[in-house]
Amino acid sequence: MARIVVCGYMIRHPLAGNILAYFHYLMGLHLLGHDVIYLEESGWPESCYQPETQMYGDDPSSGIE
Repeated sequence: MARIVVCGYMIRHPLAGNILAYFHYLMGLHLLGHDVIYLEESGWPESCYQPETQMYGDDPSSGIE
């Protein structure tokens, strides 16, 4: 099967709806037998959303935890 790269914003914008919007592509392509690689897009300065404070910044730790 093919090697497929999926790009998204799951770590920089860690909200359930946003994560599932990308995750279903990853899981579906994997279940079809493809080698799937996820690549987090780099974005722009202060593009990491902090759900606890509802503000944007440069720290991606909320999406990594």
